[in-house]
Amino acid sequence: MFARRLTAALLLFSVAFCFLAPAQAQEATGEKGNVDWVNGVVLGYGYGTAKPGLTQAQARIGSIRAATVDAQRNLLETIKGVRIDSRTLVQDFIIQKDLISAKVSGLLKGANVVDKKTDILSDGSPLTTVTMSVCIAPGPGCQGALVDALDLSSVADERIPRKAFAPSSQDDAVKGEKLGYDASKPVTGLVLNLMDRSYKKEVRPVVAVKTDRGLVAVYSFESVETATLRRYGMVRYAETVQAAVQDKKAGDNPLVVPVLDVAEDNVLLVSQEDAAKIYETNRQGGKYLRQARVAISYR
Repeated sequence: MFARRLTAALLLFSVAFCFLAPAQAQEATGEKGNVDWVNGVVLGYGYGTAKPGLTQAQARIGSIRAATVDAQRNLLETIKGVRIDSRTLVQDFIIQKDLISAKVSGLLKGANVVDKKTDILSDGSPLTTVTMSVCIAPGPGCQGALVDALDLSSVADERIPRKAFAPSSQDDAVKGEKLGYDASKPVTGLVLNLMDRSYKKEVRPVVAVKTDRGLVAVYSFESVETATLRRYGMVRYAETVQAAVQDKKAGDNPLVVPVLDVAEDNVLLVSQEDAAKIYETNRQGGKYLRQARVAISYR
């Protein structure tokens, strides 16, 4: 049935477009593309064919060009839908600043073509599929990255509580043997385990704790040094805790903390005891929060 519909569309239009949905994507943003948060890439898909009456070589080149242009357009549309925080999309950043718009547009010029295939239909016309990608954060094989193109510190996040967490004399500050990790060496990173809780993935998550003073910030973009935030972002995502722990950036002694709940506005809540663990381990020489050595696992 799909083949019949596609053939009919090709007869109606000189250039037809359609789209694929990848099996490994973590968050679909529509038929135009997907955001794969685990592998840290934004994907755009494009199809293209060619006008009749061309030679086979000309038709093939024309279909590749049409598919590439379509994939670039759809990649940009998908990038615009990436969530910076619970209320802000990349599109809002692009609108706010011409410089950011230019940087994001530059990303498309250097976008990686990760898949390209041309099939010959029954009427002899070529149909090319192209998949293009842009990395969310820098990594192996990345020519550019989204977080490097955005000034993530330029827009305030109203969700961030004014007070940052610090154990008081009334709090049960966790020290020494109560930390529940290898206290003989510094903690090298933080893994937040969602434990299958519903959460809208974003580039700038907020982690907080409920206290008698209300919500208090544990981790936000304000916790990260500006250079790190602009170049590498502030979080990575993984399917499992094991995968997050094995990430090189987590180091050899990461602290794993369960997410207690996902509050209003997509704020991750941890217990007071775990907030104290994060505070103490980060204070005692780790400084892993400033370096954004933080990952969120789904389970």
